[in-house]
Amino acid sequence: MTGGVDLTGVLTELIDGFILQRERRALLMPELYAPPTLPRPGASESDLEAAEGRLGRRLDPVHRQLLQVANGWPEFDGSRNLLGTADIGVSTAWGAAQEMIDIYAETGGGAMFGWPADRADAVPICEYSHSTAFVIMSDGPDHAAGQVRDFSSGSNSVFHTVETWLRCELENETDWLDGESYGPHGRAWRRPVTPESPGIPEIVAKLGESRRAFRAIRPIWLPEPGPDANPGATADRIDALTRELSLPAEHRLLLSSTDGWPSIAPVAHSVTGFGAVDLLSVAELRDGTRWRAAVDRAYAAAQRLEIGTGEPVPVYPDLTPLAVSTEAGLRAWAIGTDEAGRVIQWPAYLMTEQFSSIRDYLLHLVDEAERLLDMARIDALDTEHVPR
Repeated sequence: MTGGVDLTGVLTELIDGFILQRERRALLMPELYAPPTLPRPGASESDLEAAEGRLGRRLDPVHRQLLQVANGWPEFDGSRNLLGTADIGVSTAWGAAQEMIDIYAETGGGAMFGWPADRADAVPICEYSHSTAFVIMSDGPDHAAGQVRDFSSGSNSVFHTVETWLRCELENETDWLDGESYGPHGRAWRRPVTPESPGIPEIVAKLGESRRAFRAIRPIWLPEPGPDANPGATADRIDALTRELSLPAEHRLLLSSTDGWPSIAPVAHSVTGFGAVDLLSVAELRDGTRWRAAVDRAYAAAQRLEIGTGEPVPVYPDLTPLAVSTEAGLRAWAIGTDEAGRVIQWPAYLMTEQFSSIRDYLLHLVDEAERLLDMARIDALDTEHVPR
């Protein structure tokens, strides 16, 4: 036991969990990951003391206990290596990790938020090029001893301890492999998605469930989730709308599940940034004002972006309205269905993903909702999360 709390059992369970997921990964993708690598046996006390002698200080207590469980793990996560006592202070991997720490610390010409002033207080724990993770060894004004800072996603993610870092890594690995094993869209449902299941009412319910879970743990740097779904429209109202507007069968089923939905999905897009999509209600579809305004804004934005290119801006006058963005300017877009029932997000070059059906589009929204929920869950484990 070190540091007053014995986490050996917890860390052993986590390492065992990683072994299970690595074996699962090798079965799913043998061409990339078979045979799976395994952790080295735990370090002896003499191994730990020799490493601490080279380091010139005691290791972080939780890191020390991890090394007693697994003394390094080659290709622990893809190409990332979990460093062992034989690496500390001497190996090529250790040197590469230290070089990356120097590069990160010097980025922008000033001290990065949350970094220790003394780089010796950043002890590498996992290494591969830009995916280095390290343990902070002493307290500071914007960091605490024992925190792990991980750049595996290209962002500075911060975790309370080595244990919470490992736990988050294992959850991410398990979720990713779930998605691979269940097939397209299956990760959010924890089952394979078939052409028949889930149906549109179940998808609407799932979006509401994800929204409520997200709302409970949303960090301030992620968008507001918006309200819950509206009650579904009555069959009479949908029938009356259908006499005025040609609606695909899936659209009618969607309206019977929710009669419009303000901010049915927050949207993060490389061009548009964070915005939101409003599913249009029966009343809005009959009135048409919001749809026409959205198309006009989207067309104007497309023209501004294509000045000087000589390329004509495409127009889709035959789209049946479905949803509109809540943003103006370059973030304006309109979403409708064409005569084949496909969902078209326009301007298409801004919103490059198009969908074969309304159900396919809704499944995509579930995937996006789960992605944001995952980010919120990770942030709940973090101490001070630097915005990505």
